[in-house]
Amino acid sequence: MKIVTLISLLLLLFGQQLLAQSSTWFATLSGSESNVESTKEITHDEYGNIYTVSSSENELNVIKSSRLNQSYTLSPTKGYHLILSKYSPSGEMLWTLPINGRTNAVSNIICDNQGGIYIAGTYNSETNLRSTNGRDTYISRDRIPGCFLAKYNYEGVLESYSHIVSGGDVNNITFDRSGAVFLSTGNTNMGSNLTLAPNVRVNFPYKNKDENVLIVKYSAACQYLDHWTVSAEELTRIQVQTNSKNQIILGGAYKGTLNLDNQVSLRARYNGEKLGGDIFLATLSSIGKVQWSKSFGGATANFLGEVLVDSRDNIIIDGIIRSEIIINNERLYNSAGYM
Repeated sequence: MKIVTLISLLLLLFGQQLLAQSSTWFATLSGSESNVESTKEITHDEYGNIYTVSSSENELNVIKSSRLNQSYTLSPTKGYHLILSKYSPSGEMLWTLPINGRTNAVSNIICDNQGGIYIAGTYNSETNLRSTNGRDTYISRDRIPGCFLAKYNYEGVLESYSHIVSGGDVNNITFDRSGAVFLSTGNTNMGSNLTLAPNVRVNFPYKNKDENVLIVKYSAACQYLDHWTVSAEELTRIQVQTNSKNQIILGGAYKGTLNLDNQVSLRARYNGEKLGGDIFLATLSSIGKVQWSKSFGGATANFLGEVLVDSRDNIIIDGIIRSEIIINNERLYNSAGYM
């Protein structure tokens, strides 16, 4: 099965200026018919360069750009692997890198304003974070599953990385104004005994089968700085964002009692079997002290989609509501089921 990376369509999101500079183009990743290739993440930098992370189950893949009739053949690798690629605004394929491992997944890719590209994801086997300078960097040689954060420069050279041994799926990553990187991981495929850095370990007791999410703060060089925990009987899509004051914004859905880093507890109204639960939002200071928290729910499960923070530090959320909920003493119900 061949799946096309339709970058030409996604260019519409990047503004009319880019479209004026170049004609429409597209890029493809192809392999054997019996396997699956797909694009998982896409982003762009302030210069209009486009970065994609694709996945493949093939041992041999060919990437092509229609703009300059370029093609690049990746070296044969076994297992499920990732492919990080960079394209110019005009469609020129600048570089492409395989991230080899048998079962890897990337959940996020973001760019800073200094030419840095950050990717975050999970691994379940020995993984090679390759660079365009030919250097190989291996993580998880002991084959213990976990999650990782890696920083590449604009030329595709790996500058730094960090990984959490036994870490779970990555929910998202973001920056604050100081350049610190925040990663939300957990509640799926996460162990109870995590190693965040040398001599930094976190143990989750899993009392009452609680699920746990870890919010980890790193420097711009992917060095561990701090962490905070979120736990409840069930957690869904816990995200982290920041605002202009370098405060930390958390949001997600939960069931049971939500514990925010042993500082605040919130109790859900809905605790049934449907996916989702009550929705919560919280703001933490730059050092992790809870500033405020809110929870809203109803007679059935609700689901938080995305959390965004605008230039005025307003928090914008979307999601699905299936029952009447109360926000700031106002009753809200959407019969269409979307918030």
